[in-house]
Amino acid sequence: MSLETLQSLPLITLFIAFLGPFLGGLVKGMLGIGLPLVALPFLLLAVDIQSAILLLVGPMLTTNLWQSILDGGVRELAARYWLLLAMVFAGLFIGLQILVGADTATLNIIVGTSLIAMALILWRTPKLTITRRLRVPVEALTGLTAGMLGGVTSLFAPPLITFLAAQRLDKDIFVRHISFLYLICVSILILLLIQKGVMTSAMLVPALIAIGLTHTGLEIGRLLRGRVNGDAFQKAILIVMVLSGLNLLRKALF
Repeated sequence: MSLETLQSLPLITLFIAFLGPFLGGLVKGMLGIGLPLVALPFLLLAVDIQSAILLLVGPMLTTNLWQSILDGGVRELAARYWLLLAMVFAGLFIGLQILVGADTATLNIIVGTSLIAMALILWRTPKLTITRRLRVPVEALTGLTAGMLGGVTSLFAPPLITFLAAQRLDKDIFVRHISFLYLICVSILILLLIQKGVMTSAMLVPALIAIGLTHTGLEIGRLLRGRVNGDAFQKAILIVMVLSGLNLLRKALF
């Protein structure tokens, strides 16, 4: 998507497209997570899947980079999750092959089904316990799954959240770990998008607009943190995901 493409969109479509990054930033500021989960459904109401992902990667990179800088401990986390991140790379390579090669109807089915499935999983995040013996294969499978989902939809979150939840981390530690993992995942995604020629300089202005709106929402969300019922807000997000997924399936099948 280029600046010229944006300028050709109807005003209401343009508003909906950029409402996504703003609301995604708002939720991330309040809850610490949720940027792509919220932003993608709104973006998909206005633009195609590839354009939506290209608009999201900039905000995802800058918000998680900021969070990781604030929290620190990057070297320690890299040593802890090196296997997971290596498998994310492999999964991203597969996911991007699907994103670039599949037709629009197929992508709509994949993303629509993924959104509904992820919403159902996140509605009641499974309370799992990973034994020491199973940690390596579970971590590898988590990374591969997150990478494949991230490559097609930019939604790395559900497998990563489930994996971290199984480790019973303190809330603040959880946010630090998930922000670091997002940062590395999105950085790899951007490099692969550039390497494949999907992300070009034509995306610069739209990406900067999306980044600016996301960070505006992020700061407002931080101010609202603790003043809004977090559980109700998260459930509203998941309902939006389900409705967006059903809409994509409608487009593909009817």
